[in-house]
Parts: sequence; C-alpha cells; structure tokens
Amino acid sequence: MKITTDIKEANNLLHSYIGAIFQIAFYNESLKRIAIRIYLPNVNEVIYLVGVGCESISGRFRLSNVNLSINKEVDEETKEDIVKICDKVSGFELSTSGGFSLAQGLESEFGTSFDNFIKEKK
Repeated sequence: MKITTDIKEANNLLHSYIGAIFQIAFYNESLKRIAIRIYLPNVNEVIYLVGVGCESISGRFRLSNVNLSINKEVDEETKEDIVKICDKVSGFELSTSGGFSLAQGLESEFGTSFDNFIKEKK
C-alpha cells in the first residue's frame, strides 16, 4: 500500500486514474472526514482519497470518467489554507481545512469504515 499527503505526488497518481469510476465510499457522522473510492475496471489497485476537516461538498456521489485534481488555496476571509478536490467537468468539489490523504492499494487492504480503514497485514 502506498500513502501520500503530497499534492504533487497525489495529482500524478490521480492522473493515472483519469476515466475511472468515483464514489463516496464512507464518511463519519459529522461529515468532517469523507473517503472517496476511485477505481478502474480490470485494475487490481484502487485509490482512496480521504478529505480531512471537510467544509463543503458539491456534486454527485458517484461518477464515471472522472478527472480529479487536488489544489491548495488560501481562504480570503480566514487566511487559512483550504484544499480543494475537484472534477471540473462534472462540477464535483470537496473543500477541506485539514487537508487530505491518498492511499493506493489492493481493495483487500482497506476496510469498510474509518474504524477499520487500513487493515493490518497478517
């Protein structure tokens, strides 16, 4: 499994998944953490992109043919960094104040909630 919080590295990996299927996989009760599952048919590895400190979300919860990118901006009011995860074609946008984490691996390495998100290797 590969995990990164570097925007450039994450965008390079997302670029290799252009055209993939995207779905909101799970979230915590307050919606402050949202996990997005990104996968390509016939590719064993999937990507989970987790937004931390989610502030707003717009767009559909499942998309085909995605082209996601991650950008960091400064909020004009608060002067704090905001990370935006976007697909400009579909209009999807997730804004976070706590950043993101991107994990790539086999589906079997991931759980089904934040309680067991990254499974321990046996």
